[in-house]
Amino acid sequence: MPVFTRNRTKKWTDKELLENRRQIGDKVFWEEIYRRYASYLISIITFKYPDFRDVAEDITQETFLRLVFEDLDKVQNLKALLATTAAHICIDKHRLRSAKKRADTNLVPLDAELGNEDGEDSFLEITENVDSDNPEEIALNEIKVDEYRRVLSQLPEECQKLLMYSAEGMKYKEIANLMDLPIGTVGTKLLRCRERLKEIIEKENKEIEEG
Repeated sequence: MPVFTRNRTKKWTDKELLENRRQIGDKVFWEEIYRRYASYLISIITFKYPDFRDVAEDITQETFLRLVFEDLDKVQNLKALLATTAAHICIDKHRLRSAKKRADTNLVPLDAELGNEDGEDSFLEITENVDSDNPEEIALNEIKVDEYRRVLSQLPEECQKLLMYSAEGMKYKEIANLMDLPIGTVGTKLLRCRERLKEIIEKENKEIEEG
């Protein structure tokens, strides 16, 4: 079996990298993709969407996370796909920000047990009619607010904190520092926690519909 070194993969085109990703393994593949395009994505986000300059690294992380769910066998232009994905994330964030400005905002206190270590009340902004793909945002709008903690409590404690911090608008770097996690791990864990939260919400909605 051939040995694929990082120096060798650096010389490959994107097409060759995609075609050989199973042979080189996930670690080498994703490290090389990140090496090639992380700075590029941060640059285009900063240039084209200056309002999101301060979260360009977070959006870049989310862009790579979304790539995980793409059918890589069908990808023709990796660079274009990453750029388009990053643009869509920025557009979604802009729409959400605009919707929040238009919506009537209520502040709902959460108990300290959900992550506020100093014992003071923390707050989540609960808005109505927000167009979002973020499961915790959907949860806050589709189920009763007073049941949010009950739904959240069905997840592991780490997920509870991650989702709460994310819903409060904290950046990946802030969450990473607060929870003593690598910044790259925050995005991966959030993705998994959001999927689990979404499953719980969908299950409860289905049970309600079925009576």
